[in-house]
Amino acid sequence: MRTEVREAADGTVRAVVVQGTQAQAGPFHVGVMSARVGELPRGGEGLRARLQIGIEGTAARVLVLEPGEGIDVEGIGSLDLLEIFPSEEPEATETEGPPMPGGQRSAVVLEARPVMS
Repeated sequence: MRTEVREAADGTVRAVVVQGTQAQAGPFHVGVMSARVGELPRGGEGLRARLQIGIEGTAARVLVLEPGEGIDVEGIGSLDLLEIFPSEEPEATETEGPPMPGGQRSAVVLEARPVMS
């Protein structure tokens, strides 16, 4: 699997971003730090993604989102996390030996809807 970004005629941008990579989804620059089952912001465990999200002219923020959640930025648009799924690419390791648990990187599907002027 690889990172892909597609823009629709209405300006909506859909991006598949693999863990450890970055993509420009409309006005949002998104880096996927992790996407897996883990501790949720409101407690418990579940499927979640840790994303670094930046907008030109502002500092990047790190957010933990679950599928179905997103952010709205006034005057810029919205970014939603639609889905998280495993990647087919093995995770890079620095040591030799048998594969470690969780040996596949995940990917996220994002949808950006910029404000149309």
